[in-house]
Amino acid sequence: MKAVIGGTGLTRMPGVRLVREHSLMTGLGKASSAISECDCDGEPVLFLARHGDPHRIAPHRINYRANLLALQAAGATQILAINAVGGIDPDLNPGQLVLPDQIIDYTHTRESSFFDGEYRPLDHLDMSLPYHPALRDQIAMA
Repeated sequence: MKAVIGGTGLTRMPGVRLVREHSLMTGLGKASSAISECDCDGEPVLFLARHGDPHRIAPHRINYRANLLALQAAGATQILAINAVGGIDPDLNPGQLVLPDQIIDYTHTRESSFFDGEYRPLDHLDMSLPYHPALRDQIAMA
């Protein structure tokens, strides 16, 4: 099932109907919000409000790992994360859509991996292609 992580207003968009909500506790704590199971023009989609609903969690306090585990437990197999943040390219203007193929990780104060030696065994992950190529291509074609 497809899932979206985004802002709190997505479930109130035209064509999106709330079917039910799931509040899930994970091995790494509670997700930022309940997971909304929605019907999006006839297609089931899971939605999670990254900053909570209502919007209340600062970016550095979001439990990203619990959010991903909760979506997985709810049946997500593909996740699209939508965000609106400042850019690093001065040629990009407000309102432009960017589909990244790489990550610049400015993480400093939160856990950045499931494989930390405590929750899951220590492991080193290949980050040369951080986004799933087929899913990225599918999004680019839409």
